[in-house]
Amino acid sequence: MKISGANFNGYSSYIQVDYNSIFDIRDELTIAAFVIPRRMDKYQGILARYYRFPYGFHITDSGYYQFGVTLEDGTAIYRSSSFTPTLNEVQFVGVSWKSDGIVTFWKDYDEETVTITAGRLGVYNYPVTIGARSIAPADVFNGEILGVYLYNRFLSSSERREIFKNPTNPDEGGLVLWIPLNENMGVVAKDHSRYGNHGRMYNCKWVTPVRRGWYFDNGGMQFNINKTLDFNYCSVVAVFAIDRLQKGGEQTYGRNCVFSPFGGDQLMLWNQPWDRKLRFTNNDGTWKAISTNVDLQDGEIYTGVGIMNGNEEHIYLASNGVIIDHNLRTDIGDAGSFAINPIVGGKAVAYRYPLHGRVLAAMVYDRPISESEIEQISDEGWFDPPRDGLIFWTVLDGVYEGETPVDKISGVQATFIGNPRPVIRKPFRVVSV
Repeated sequence: MKISGANFNGYSSYIQVDYNSIFDIRDELTIAAFVIPRRMDKYQGILARYYRFPYGFHITDSGYYQFGVTLEDGTAIYRSSSFTPTLNEVQFVGVSWKSDGIVTFWKDYDEETVTITAGRLGVYNYPVTIGARSIAPADVFNGEILGVYLYNRFLSSSERREIFKNPTNPDEGGLVLWIPLNENMGVVAKDHSRYGNHGRMYNCKWVTPVRRGWYFDNGGMQFNINKTLDFNYCSVVAVFAIDRLQKGGEQTYGRNCVFSPFGGDQLMLWNQPWDRKLRFTNNDGTWKAISTNVDLQDGEIYTGVGIMNGNEEHIYLASNGVIIDHNLRTDIGDAGSFAINPIVGGKAVAYRYPLHGRVLAAMVYDRPISESEIEQISDEGWFDPPRDGLIFWTVLDGVYEGETPVDKISGVQATFIGNPRPVIRKPFRVVSV
C-alpha cells in the first residue's frame, strides 16, 4: 500500500543531496527506486550526479528506462532498457552495473542483462539529485517517487527482489543512500543509511502531507502568563507552516506573524507577504530584524528559531531534525527586560498582522538554545523539548476542537482572539437506533 512519497511536478521539483565522497563510486553500483510515472514523452531524472553524470538513471523521451555513465577517460555511455514506464502505477525499477560492462535493468520481477563499454567511473565531485538530472533543475520527473536506494555494489537478483518485497528493510551492505520519503512534512528528505546524507527538497509536494496543529486566519490566541524576560538573552521557537505566503482572509495586507511573545515588534517571528523569508525581530530603541537566507515553501512545516545572545541576533530554520539555514547580525544594543504574554498567530493585543497558516507548537527560553537543541525540537521534539530555561511552551499539535490550549509550564489557558481552529476536527458522533 502506498502511504508516503513525494510528488514531482515535471518542471521545477527536485531533491539535492550535497556532495560526499561516499558517492564517488568507481567499480560497481546499483540504483533502485519505487516510482509512479505520469508521462513518458520527455527525459525525466530519477537519480543522477549532475547532468554530465558519472552515473544516472532516468526515463528517455522515447519512453524507456535508461542508464548513463561517464568513465574516467571522459567517455559518456547511455544504454536504454526494453522496459517502459507503466503510467499511474507503482513500479520497482533500477539498474545494477559493473566496470566490466555488465548492466542489469529490472522492472518489478522482470530483468534483462546487457553489456556496455568496460571501464571505471570518473570522479566529478557532484551532488546527487533525485527527481531530476541536474540541480538546474533539468529533465524533472513527472509523477511520484516513493523511495530511492543507491549501493556501491552490484545487487543480485534475489537481493533486488527482497527490496521489492520488503522496501522498508533493505540490505545495508554497500547501501550509501536510502531516502524512503516517509516524513510527509517539511523540506528535508532524510537518508536512512548510516551515512546521514539528508536531501533538501525543492518544490516537491508530499503524497500524504501531515495536517496537524491549529489553523490561523484572522484568529489567534494569547497566553497571559506575565513573566519577565531579559530580551538580550533568550530564544523564541515556533513550529509552523504558512499555507499561503501571500496574505489571505479578511486582512490581505501586513505581515504573516507566526509568534510574538511580547505582543509587539520585539521577539517576533514573521514573514512579509511580498517575499518568502522568515524574520526575527528585536528592538533596542530601533526596530531591527534579521531574515533567513532561504525561501519558505507554501504549506510546509518548519521550525523557526530566533535567538538573542547579547548583541547577537540569530535566526535559524530547521526541518525534520536538520538545520537548513542560519543568519546573524551583531549590531543589537540593550533590548531591556519586559513582561511577556505570548500571542500565537499574530501580534499585539489589538491583534494586528494575523497569520494565514498553521502553528503546531511555540516555546520561549530565558537563554540562547544550542543548534543541537534546535535539531531535537525540529525532529518532532516539540512534544518533549529541552526543559532548561523553558518558561513558555504550548503544543497545539493534537489539541482538538472543544479543547483549550495551555501553557504547559504555568498551566495558563489560551484566550482566543477571533476564531483559530484545529486542523483536524473531532468526527461527528453517529447514533444508530
